[in-house]
Amino acid sequence: MNAWQKIEQLGGRTLHTIGKARKFTLDIVRPAYLVVIPDGGDPRLIRRGVMERAAAIRSAEGPLTRARLVAEFPGSRNSSYIVAIVEELAKASEA
Repeated sequence: MNAWQKIEQLGGRTLHTIGKARKFTLDIVRPAYLVVIPDGGDPRLIRRGVMERAAAIRSAEGPLTRARLVAEFPGSRNSSYIVAIVEELAKASEA
């Protein structure tokens, strides 16, 4: 199963950011993007290519950090959510 298929299985789940443990919901997963909704915030769209690249970095380098992700995707406003989702995938794979 590839990373996107695993992300699809997380659809509808409430997750927490790694650093500040802020709640968000992985609301919608479509073929080209996903949408997260921060607790009390506006929906945020994250493209599939970004998620797949982040998962590949995690696979090659180990635990993903916001700093590493921002280095790869400067200007991303969704790094906390991306890291949390990718680390959730890794945790599920290790179980």
